[in-house]
Amino acid sequence: MGGYAKYTHDYSFHQRSFFGTGYTGYNGSSANANTVASAVKNVVLWGSNVLSTVNSSAYSEIRSVEMMKQRGGKVWFIGPEFVDTGVTLADTWYQMKPYTDTALILGMLYHAIDTTFDADGNKKTGGLLDVDYIDTMVYGFFDSPEYWIETNYTKGTDTAVGTDINENAGKIYIDQTTAKSEIDKWDKETGPFTIGRNTYPYRWKNKADTSLYVYQEPIVKVNAVPAGRSLSAYIMGSDARLTKAAYSGNYVADQFASKQAKRNGSICSYISSAGNTTKYKTKKDFLKPKNTKWASDITGIPEQAIKDLAELYFNQDNHPIYSEWCGAQQKQANGVINMFALQALLILSKSWGQTGDGLGRAFGGARSNAAGTLNVSISRPDVPSSPATPVISCTQWHNAIKFAFKEQLTANGYSAKYIPDWDYRNSESGVYYEDGGAKALYTWDREADGTIKTNADGYYKWKTGKDGKPLKAGFRFILNSGGNIPMNQHMDPNDAREMFEALDLGSTQPDNPDTFCMVSFDNFLSPSPRWSDYVLPAATTWEQEDIISISLGNSLYIPVVSNAPGQAKSQWNFTNDLLKAVGKLKGVGNELATKFTGGIPNQQIEDLVKDAFGKASVNPQSLYHGKTWEDFINNPYAPKTASEYAPVTVTKTTLRENLDNYLAGNMSQAFISGIKTNEKTGYGAQWLQSTIDLCPKASGRFHVYSDSLVYCYEHRFEQWHGYLASKGQATGQANKDFENDPLVYPIPLYYAYEDYFNEAYGVMNGKNTLDMSKGYLLTTTHDRYRAHSSQSENPYLRELTHRIKGGALYSGNDWNEYGNIGAVQEVKAGETANLARLNQTISNGQPIAGKENVASWSEVWMNNQDAAAEGIADGQLITIGNPIGDVRVIARVTDRVVRGFIGLHQGCWYDPDPVDGIDDGGCANTLMAQRPSRVDHGNGQQSAMVWIKNK
Repeated sequence: MGGYAKYTHDYSFHQRSFFGTGYTGYNGSSANANTVASAVKNVVLWGSNVLSTVNSSAYSEIRSVEMMKQRGGKVWFIGPEFVDTGVTLADTWYQMKPYTDTALILGMLYHAIDTTFDADGNKKTGGLLDVDYIDTMVYGFFDSPEYWIETNYTKGTDTAVGTDINENAGKIYIDQTTAKSEIDKWDKETGPFTIGRNTYPYRWKNKADTSLYVYQEPIVKVNAVPAGRSLSAYIMGSDARLTKAAYSGNYVADQFASKQAKRNGSICSYISSAGNTTKYKTKKDFLKPKNTKWASDITGIPEQAIKDLAELYFNQDNHPIYSEWCGAQQKQANGVINMFALQALLILSKSWGQTGDGLGRAFGGARSNAAGTLNVSISRPDVPSSPATPVISCTQWHNAIKFAFKEQLTANGYSAKYIPDWDYRNSESGVYYEDGGAKALYTWDREADGTIKTNADGYYKWKTGKDGKPLKAGFRFILNSGGNIPMNQHMDPNDAREMFEALDLGSTQPDNPDTFCMVSFDNFLSPSPRWSDYVLPAATTWEQEDIISISLGNSLYIPVVSNAPGQAKSQWNFTNDLLKAVGKLKGVGNELATKFTGGIPNQQIEDLVKDAFGKASVNPQSLYHGKTWEDFINNPYAPKTASEYAPVTVTKTTLRENLDNYLAGNMSQAFISGIKTNEKTGYGAQWLQSTIDLCPKASGRFHVYSDSLVYCYEHRFEQWHGYLASKGQATGQANKDFENDPLVYPIPLYYAYEDYFNEAYGVMNGKNTLDMSKGYLLTTTHDRYRAHSSQSENPYLRELTHRIKGGALYSGNDWNEYGNIGAVQEVKAGETANLARLNQTISNGQPIAGKENVASWSEVWMNNQDAAAEGIADGQLITIGNPIGDVRVIARVTDRVVRGFIGLHQGCWYDPDPVDGIDDGGCANTLMAQRPSRVDHGNGQQSAMVWIKNK
C-alpha cells in the first residue's frame, strides 16, 4: 500500500523496554520456577502482581515459593496495595507510598555507606559495601577523574574480525600524555567497512604490525564523574565523610589516587538555578542526606525496615535473591528512574553472576517445546520493505495528529484545556512536550529507491509546499485493529475526545489528505471505535482460524468453531479484501491481495496448515507421522516435553568466578570485566556524525552514573530536525524543566512526585493552585477479573467489578443494559455530543428512576482510616478528580491499601456524562495527565493525584 508509520515500545512496558539494561550493563539472570524452588533464598516483590497478570505463571510461582519456604526462604512484598500476589506469597508487606521506590533504594544505599565509612571517611570493619568490588566493577558510585582505558577489542585483519582478545584490556592511563602516546600507535581509517553482516564506520590499523586491524576503538577516554556529581555524593548530600575517604587498596583506586586523592571531590554539587526560591522539592533535597529517616518520611516505611532491606541485599549470605519488578513500578512518571535505581541497587549489592541472583517479571514453569511440530510459513518475496521514517514512541500518536492538523484544530476550537501545562495557542509546532518523535514527522525528499536525501550539513532533507514551509506528514490515517488505545488506553481521554471532535470528519471526504480518518476493526464497540470515522465488525477468536502462541508451549492452530455473524470478518480476510479494494483503485487488480496470501489467490490459513501437515504426516521424525487431518484437528496440541522438577545447583558465571578470585587476591593488576553498556542507544538515535563521535564512551564497568543517558536524550531525533536547524532553532530534545534546570540527570536521583503533579496540573506555569495536603495518590493495577479493557462489557465480569450505590461487594448487575446501544450509530458532523452513553441506567450522576438496584459503578479501594476521616462509608458513591478529569466511583473501604492512597483498577471504558462531563465509566486514564514519563517519553499511566470532590 506504500508503507506505514513506525513506532517503538508499547503501552505495557514502555519504560522497561526503553531502559533495558544497556545504560547500566546489569547482567543478573532471570529465573524460572525450578530455580526459585531449589536455589533462590529470598524473593523481593517490587509491587508484583503476576498471579493476576501472568496467568500461565501463577501455579508454578505459587508452588515454587512454597518449596523455597520449605528450605527457609522468605518473600517480601513492597507496594501501596496488598494485591493478590502479595497476599498469596509474601511473609512481609512493606507498606510503601506509590512513586517512592527510588527514595527507598537511596535510603538503603545510605545505610550501606553509613555502615562502611565513619564520619572521618575511614572504613569501618564489617561494613555492608564491598568497596574494592565497587572500585573494580562500578563506574559513578564515587567521583572519579577522567582516564583512558584499553578496550576489550578483538584482533582482526583488513578482511575479518578475529577472536583473540586484547591482553591489556582494562589497563588505565590516568594522564593524557601517556594515553596519547598509546593512541598514536594506531591509524584510524574512515569507512564504512563491511565485514560479514556487520558494517563499521571506522577501523584502526596498528602501526607496528600493519596486518593487525581492530574494529572497535582500541583506547577510549572515559569521562570524569565531576566533583559532587556521583551517586554517592548525591546520597550523602551535605554529609562530607566521603570527601575525606581515600582512594586506595586496589588497581583502579590506586590509579585514580594519583590524580584525585579522595573518593568524592566535594559534597553534593547538584544545584537549582533558582536557589532557595525553587518550586521543586526535588532540588530542595539535593543537599539533604538521603538517610533512612529521609526515606521513611517519603515512603512511609519505618526506618528499621529500610535498614533490614539494605542488610538483606548487601549480606551475601542471603543470596541468591530474586527481585521481581512489576508493570506499575515502571509505568510511572519516573518509571525509567525506578528501573535505573533498582539496577543500581542490584549492581552495588552484587545481585548478579550466580544462579537465581537477578531481576525479572515472573518466574514461570519450564517451557514445553516439542520437537517435530508443524512448521507453518508463508512466502511473500515480492513485498517491498516500508520506506524509512522516524520511529516514534507509540505514546505519541495523538501528538502526531496534532502536528499534522494544528491549523485545522485551532480553527475548529480545540483548546487543549485538559493539558494544563501546555500553552497550545502559542505552540508553533502543535506538538506537546519535547518530543518523542512527533516533530520529526515531515514529508521527506527521497531518492527513487526510497532512500531519504541528506543536505550538506548531514540532516535529512524535507519537502516544502507552495508557501515554502515544510510539508508536515504527522498521522493522517489510523487503522485501529482490535485496539482501544486512541480513546481509552491513552492518557487523558477528555483531551482525545476534544481533539477528535475538532477534526474535520474524514468519513465525509475520504480522499482528502487534509482530513484525518480513523477506521476501527473490532468486535467490541469500545470507546475508540465510538470516536472513529468507520467501524468494521471483526470476527471473535472462535469465529476465525488462526495460529496462536501458547505461553510456555508450542504454537497452536485454531480452526473456526462458530461462523461469524453478519459482515464480521477474520483479520486474514479483512486484509485480503482491503488489498483487493486498494488494487482496484491503483489499477493492479488483485495483485496486492495475491502477494499477501502467498502468491495463491484467496489462500487461507487452513491451506497453509494443511500443506505443512501433509509434509509432516509422511515424515518419520514428525509427531504427526501417519496421522490424518481429522486426527490433527481433533487433537492439535503438541505432547508435553518439559522435564520433571529437578533441583538446580547454584553456579557462578565465569565473570563472577574470576571477579571473586581477583578480589581475594592483591588486586594490583587491571581486571578485565567485559561489561558492555550502550553508548548511542534508544529510539530516535539518528544523529549527525559529529554528535556520534562525541558520545560518552563506555567504561567497561557497570554504570550507576550514565552521562550517555543524558547525551542520548538531548540528541534524540537530531538528524530529522534539519528544518529547525535552518531556522537557528535547537535540534534534538530540550533538557529543561520549568526553571531551565535539567529534566534528566545522569544518576537515579529521587524526583519528588509532588513536582510531577505541579508540572502536569499547571501549577508551575501559574494556571492552577492545588492543596496537595488533601490529595490522594492513585495508581491503577489489574484486578483478578479482567485483562485491560477487553472484557469491560462482559456481563458476568461486571458483576464482580462493579457495585450499585450503597450496595455490597459484587452487587453490580447492569448486564442487561450496559453497552446496549444498538449495532448501528451514525453521528453527523457537530453531533458527537449526542453519542449514546454506554451506561443507560445513569443520568446526571445518579441512577435513573426504577434502576436503583441495577445502575452500577466501578469501585475504588480506600484505606479504612482515610475513609473514616473523610466520613466515607463502604459502598458510598463519590467523585474523585484533578485538573485532568473526574470520575464517579463506589468506595471500597479496606486495610489492603496504605493511607493517602486510592486504587482504581484498570480496564473500565470511558463514559462521560453528557451533562457534567464526569466519567461514570470509571476509566482510570480519565485521571492521567498527558505529560510523558521522564527520559523515554512513555506513558506515565500509574501517576495521578486526586481529590475527593463529592461524597
